[in-house]
Amino acid sequence: MRTSVSTSKPRHSIWRAAGWAIAVTMASSLLGCNGNDYTPAAKSGIVRYVIESDAPTADSVSLELKTRNGTDSREEADITLPYTLELSVDHSKPFNFKSAEISATASASATFITCRIFYDDKKVTESTAKGNASTVACQSDDWPSAARSLRK
Repeated sequence: MRTSVSTSKPRHSIWRAAGWAIAVTMASSLLGCNGNDYTPAAKSGIVRYVIESDAPTADSVSLELKTRNGTDSREEADITLPYTLELSVDHSKPFNFKSAEISATASASATFITCRIFYDDKKVTESTAKGNASTVACQSDDWPSAARSLRK
């Protein structure tokens, strides 16, 4: 008795897969893709703190950015105005905005002092205090929709 083993189906599948691999490689070459050109969408943002006044300096500034990964806080004295500090936030790591705060005390020669917090150039909060040596504070835990969508 003679038995025959049919290998046409497995062999046919291998040739079909090889044909697809060649077609994909040729299409990639024609389109100029080499597989290393992929750049993922940006997953970062900028939180910008701003202090302005009619005086050239402020006595002090203190700021804080709270995230699920921790807190970045800074304090400075005798700062030159306008004062701007930008902190980059990386969303490729598990990141969740909790809050941003800034406060500043104007010098004795100031008649007003203003603070603002921005996220990617969108103002999230602003406050102004009037008077000599006044203190202003801004705080936000309400972020623009772009930041909220990245929190998920």
